[in-house]
Amino acid sequence: MEDNLRDAASAPEFAGSAADNAEMAAALGGVVSIANQHFPAPSAAVIALLDAIQSPFVAANYDESHPDGTLSSMDFFRAAYLLAERKNAAPGVLMIARRRAALEKLSLPDDAAGMMVRASMIGKVAEAEADFDAAAVAWGEKLGCFSLPEAVNDLFAYLAMATGFEMLPDDGDDKKKATAAPTSTV
Repeated sequence: MEDNLRDAASAPEFAGSAADNAEMAAALGGVVSIANQHFPAPSAAVIALLDAIQSPFVAANYDESHPDGTLSSMDFFRAAYLLAERKNAAPGVLMIARRRAALEKLSLPDDAAGMMVRASMIGKVAEAEADFDAAAVAWGEKLGCFSLPEAVNDLFAYLAMATGFEMLPDDGDDKKKATAAPTSTV
């Protein structure tokens, strides 16, 4: 596998961008390295899990959660933990999603008892999010030193592979498809 990647990357006609190289690796069943961690090709399930935690790495959540265009290290650790530890992270994501759904079903309280129930549910959502964040930080400690801006940009490129291949021609011309993932400054 690595020989195929090396041969393709060294061919003069393959002078692709970093995103093209990452896309090619994924297409050939390889892995992508981001912040000293290897990730398999992204899947639709990964995108759904990121959306469930309202990750800014999912385009629909980016603008509303980060209007200034910046991402925190916690944003990166949450997404990278989920991507690296899919099976271990999924129950935490499910707990967050279920508690948020239960909170949304509650009507706005008009008495003290209703306010207490709502406050309790808000606390349960925050607890599930804090547990997930603690697991993400514990996982992130093993990464060591890395460039956060570079890792964020690499993660956006990695996730673009799950939403559509950029190397495919668009409408018959040789332009690349635009990625749905926004660029970021960290």
